[in-house]
Amino acid sequence: MARDQDKTKPDTHKHKTAVDSGLSPFDEHSCHSLMMPTADDDLDRDALRRWFHSSSFNSSDGLDDYDQDFNAFQPLKDILTADMRHHMKRHRKDRQKENSEQIESEIENKGSVRAPDKSDFAAILPDAENIQNQNSTLKLASSGRVLIIGSEANVIECGRKLNERLNGILLINSDEYADCRHIEVSGNKTMPLIRGKIHRLGGFMGEFDATVKMNGEVRSVTSLTDLDGAGVDLVLDLDSPPHMSCERPPIGYFVPGSDPESRNRMMNELPDMVGEFEKPVFIFQTPGLCAHHRSGFTGCTRCIDCCPSHAVRSKDDGVEINHFLCQGCGTCATVCPTGALVDKDMQTGELLNVLRGKLQSFQPADSVNASVVFHESETSSRLLMQINSQWPGPVIGQSVRDIGCVGMDIWLAVLASGADRVILVSTPQTTQGMLQAIKKQIGYASSMLQGMGYPSGCIILTDGEGPESATGSGADKTEHRESNFSGRAAAVIPVQDRRETMRFAVGHLYDQSPRLRSEVPLPKGAPFGGIRVDRDACTFCMACAQVCPTSAIGGGIDHPQINFTESRCIQCGLCAKVCPEKAVELIPRMVYERKLSESKNTLNTEGAFNCISCGKPFAPARLIERMAARLTGHWMYKNQTELRRLKMCGNCRLQDLFDRQPSKEIP
Repeated sequence: MARDQDKTKPDTHKHKTAVDSGLSPFDEHSCHSLMMPTADDDLDRDALRRWFHSSSFNSSDGLDDYDQDFNAFQPLKDILTADMRHHMKRHRKDRQKENSEQIESEIENKGSVRAPDKSDFAAILPDAENIQNQNSTLKLASSGRVLIIGSEANVIECGRKLNERLNGILLINSDEYADCRHIEVSGNKTMPLIRGKIHRLGGFMGEFDATVKMNGEVRSVTSLTDLDGAGVDLVLDLDSPPHMSCERPPIGYFVPGSDPESRNRMMNELPDMVGEFEKPVFIFQTPGLCAHHRSGFTGCTRCIDCCPSHAVRSKDDGVEINHFLCQGCGTCATVCPTGALVDKDMQTGELLNVLRGKLQSFQPADSVNASVVFHESETSSRLLMQINSQWPGPVIGQSVRDIGCVGMDIWLAVLASGADRVILVSTPQTTQGMLQAIKKQIGYASSMLQGMGYPSGCIILTDGEGPESATGSGADKTEHRESNFSGRAAAVIPVQDRRETMRFAVGHLYDQSPRLRSEVPLPKGAPFGGIRVDRDACTFCMACAQVCPTSAIGGGIDHPQINFTESRCIQCGLCAKVCPEKAVELIPRMVYERKLSESKNTLNTEGAFNCISCGKPFAPARLIERMAARLTGHWMYKNQTELRRLKMCGNCRLQDLFDRQPSKEIP
């Protein structure tokens, strides 16, 4: 009541706050005074508002499950939940089934093969689940069983030095005679000494397989010792040449050669190769994109040809990668034309963004003759400084795991981003097979660039010793004083697909060029090109369309036709190999105009042959005519009745066969 009476009085404290009154809303005594009937209403509200908004009152005790900030969510990145994985599998299976049923329906109804569009390949493109399900590391284990191969004196000497920490098997490769005995290496310890002709040697650390021929019988080296049933963990090969011929031997295989220092170094490393080790997986694979094998014919072999570790081999309808042998050079992924092989560590988008930012940091006057140098991390700073002094303009260094990890897609994208040249620095560890593969790619890219009017010397391979050691330019590098690329740099380059990256970069460079020609021939083996069909020899059997791994070749809908989309062709050669008439020829080239390369071109067409009985078109006219000509005189087609059936559709042929059969009464 007193408080209600106070409200009728003039409000002298209307604008008075808790701070003005000297009351602290956080003091227990002040709070008690605010509860009195004589307390001012405005002062009461202001004090309570300050009190409830203070940090001491508005604090979380952590016991509430919903006291978090749900306005921002943590991105899942590459994490896949079980529910997401289930829906992805179901969606992919549905797409595969729909595409398969649609193509089969068109073949049955129209007698032709359709060229699928890009959406047809969505079910087999690499996805996050496919990448995640492939292991990123492997386990290697060694218990210290080492096989020492060489002359008798050398294997005994090395065996005695290693006997304290390793269990050795001594092997002498000999054609003269074969035997197995134990020799004393120190104290009471002995080692088996085997003499025989080496039949096979392969494998990797912890899983080496070595067999020898003894008295006409092939035996495992461990079966000749008390280690029968166990494998060989390590191999020290002192013979020359070594028994494993790969340029980059597998982990656990030591080849010192004739160098004493190298032998001593490897002898010191061998005892440390005992225990369990993790080996990274460098390459991820999408078998559905592989163009290696179709219908018993071998197509693309680029990855197999360039692998220095013999880790890639042909198997069934594709290729198989032995990740225990793979040394991570990345060359197989850079030469793969379909993207079936992907380097796990190569983040193309991030790499190009970094290089684009560095190129844009230069002033326009300074960006003339800018060079991007790809080198391995082991490359010395002295060598990089030497390279920097050899080339005009600013030099941007970029370290990579191996120079084989960067291919045409990155080279061309860097040039399209504003660089004037790309320099690749090889090392003594760069094998001849890798160098050969890199030089081939430089040849392809240089032909594309020179066809657009750009000068030579844009992509260079060097060991860093001097301009005369560089290859791929065709001229002295110190003579290039003018900028190769004076046009506008590409603001963004798509990197989802390696082939699309190359096409986009070439298209951008072509737009900045004088456009002297619309296409240019490329060296044999290039991943771009077209085909030529001999119209007189072609019978429209459509075997070429059936085996084409990228659906670059397709058939017509209403009549016999061979259609071709050049942007999809990878020049694998399957179409030429499978053609029974040898009517297909590969044409390696680059068509610069994107619309021309992506358009569907008709390479051969003719009218359909109509059934002589019902008039229904059922096959190419040339195919029927050629079959009739070849079967004339065959014992199964002695009279005109059988030859006449060749010119009928399936239904009429069956009906004619039954009509001419003598009727038989049913008993």
